[in-house]
Amino acid sequence: MENKQPEAIVVPKSFRLACQLFGIAVPDFLQLYVNHFSYMDQYFHDNSVYDLVTKSFDYVLPEKDDLNVELNEMDRARGAKLVQQQIKLSINRNYSYGQRRNKGKLLTNQLFDLCSKGCELKNVIYLDEETKISLNKDLLLMSLLTGFSVPQFLNSIMQCLTLPDYLARMHLDKGIYNPVVAVYIRVFDGFGNICDKEYQESKACRELIMEIQELNKRYFFCQDVEQRISFYQEWLDNYLENKISIY
Repeated sequence: MENKQPEAIVVPKSFRLACQLFGIAVPDFLQLYVNHFSYMDQYFHDNSVYDLVTKSFDYVLPEKDDLNVELNEMDRARGAKLVQQQIKLSINRNYSYGQRRNKGKLLTNQLFDLCSKGCELKNVIYLDEETKISLNKDLLLMSLLTGFSVPQFLNSIMQCLTLPDYLARMHLDKGIYNPVVAVYIRVFDGFGNICDKEYQESKACRELIMEIQELNKRYFFCQDVEQRISFYQEWLDNYLENKISIY
C-alpha cells in the first residue's frame, strides 16, 4: 500500500496575519503544533497543549470512516493488543498525564511500525522550497488510519483562526469550543517560547494591542456576533492599509 501526500500547505492570509501581527512565525507555530500531537492523548483529557492539538484532529476531520489500513489477521490481533495496552495505560492513575503520554508513545511507535508496512511515508513536509516541517509518528499514524493527510490537517486548522472572529467572541463573551484558538492563545502568552519578544515589546505591537482593547468600547452597541466580526474585519482592513509594514 502506498500513502501519498500530494496536497500543498496553503497558509491563509487571515492565519498569517493572526501570527505575524503578534510576532509569531507561521513555520514555528506549525512545527510546534505538529510536535504536540500525541496519539495517546485521544484517550484522556488534561487541558494541556498536547491535549488541545490532538483533539483538534477530530475537530477538523470532515467525517469518520472505517480504518484506512488493511492488516492481516495476525497484525490485526497485535494492533488490537497494543490499543488495549494504551487504553489501560491511559486510565492508570499511578502515572501522571505526562508519564502516560511518554509511556504511550512507545506503544504508538509500535502501532505506527505495524500499520505503515508497505507504505511510503515521508517524515517531513515543505511549506516552501526552503522551509520544512518535521513530522512525528503520532501524527503520521493518525493520518494513516483516517486517510486525512498531514497537509489536509494543517490546512484545516489554519482555517480555524481569524483575528476578527476570535476578538469578537472574546469581547462578547460568546466563545465556542475551538482548540486551535486555545493553542494560539497559549503561544501568544509565551508557551513554546516562539514569539518574537522584541517585536511584542515594540511600539507598533503595543499600539496594536491598545487599539484592540478599545474595540469593545467602540462597538459596544453591537451585541450580535456576526455583525461584530464584520466590524472587526473592517477595522483590521483599515489598520493594515495604514501600516507599511506588519512585522
